[in-house]
Amino acid sequence: MRRYDLSNLSVLVLDDNRYFLQIMGTILRGFGIRSIVQCIDAFEAFENMKHANVDIAFVDINMPGLDGFEFMSLVRTATDSPNKQLPIIIVSGHATRSSVERAMSSGAQDYLAKPITPAEVYRRLVNLVEKQSLQVAM
Repeated sequence: MRRYDLSNLSVLVLDDNRYFLQIMGTILRGFGIRSIVQCIDAFEAFENMKHANVDIAFVDINMPGLDGFEFMSLVRTATDSPNKQLPIIIVSGHATRSSVERAMSSGAQDYLAKPITPAEVYRRLVNLVEKQSLQVAM
């Protein structure tokens, strides 16, 4: 697998579990990513997207209020969405075939099952960087 300099990426992590946010923050910083927007609420995440130029989002499915599928729909269809094409990786501890299929048919670019590993997070990031032609250095 190619090695990339991911320091210029801006990553949104949306999960209602603060411990998971800490883990993802540590993993992403370990890859050199400096701009990490962490949110526990989908409405907060959507508002933050308006002020932060986010390149990729990791979004949990199961959250109170607006869930990950509804958040993805909001990003894709809202008239005030700052980035309707935002690459989204759905993250879930309940990786059933139906939830994976629903995520992919709803516009997710990838699906990551919990528990996560740094190697899997990196693999997903690199896949998106290559598919989406995001601006990173090699």
